[in-house]
Amino acid sequence: MKVAILGGGFSGLITAYLLEQQNIDYTLFEEKRIMGKSFSYPALMLKKDYKKLPQEIKNLLERPVDINKHFYAIWHGNVGPGIENRIFSKLTPAKIKLFSKPDVFTLKTKFDLVINATGNPLNARKLGLWQDSGSMQLRTGFYTIVGKAPKSFFKTLSGNHQGFVFNLPFDQKSGVLILGVAGITAKAVPFYWDLLIVKESLNVHFIEISDWAQNFGTAKPMNYHNIFFVGSSVISSPKWYRNDYFAITSVLKALKSIL
Repeated sequence: MKVAILGGGFSGLITAYLLEQQNIDYTLFEEKRIMGKSFSYPALMLKKDYKKLPQEIKNLLERPVDINKHFYAIWHGNVGPGIENRIFSKLTPAKIKLFSKPDVFTLKTKFDLVINATGNPLNARKLGLWQDSGSMQLRTGFYTIVGKAPKSFFKTLSGNHQGFVFNLPFDQKSGVLILGVAGITAKAVPFYWDLLIVKESLNVHFIEISDWAQNFGTAKPMNYHNIFFVGSSVISSPKWYRNDYFAITSVLKALKSIL
């Protein structure tokens, strides 16, 4: 059994880790020189979703941050405590090919199983499997605190453009703020960002800000012959706090026949 993994983000790395634990031969292809996003950010996971995960996955996630009675926060990124950075350190370097972006359909003929973990729906869309349901613009801002530290909170946004805001102070000196708004363009993000800061009376100084976009939708079915789509390649939900859980369960489903 030879498995190809296309994409070295959260889903691709979890796939590689599970295969490595079972001594199944795999090759992970990543088009960049890094795994996952080049900055750190926390993602929420419902505690009731976390409880459903296999113990092996819980051990891999280590100790999520306890936010409130409903949520944990899991750190992402390829630096420091980021989950991608930690998983990467557990893998065999020889099985990872950086700066490599082979065609998924070429891999299909050379490997017994292909895991498409590119983090986007492009390949599923080419096959007519992807069903769009919207998009969201996101911004992450790391800050230093000026004066009294703000409290951690998670709020949903209502109105014409739904979304969420998540604030997580690390200590009395620094923290991170994340905003997600659906149905807007990248140019509109600064307006919503500034409005949020004023509304929440956040007395902070931002030292690093990163923007990105997320498409929502589902690939049905999740496979085309021996190509299986996982993570954001198969499902991306506007319920942002469930996407890590959906990513993990999609990997487990894709590997069910060989693990």
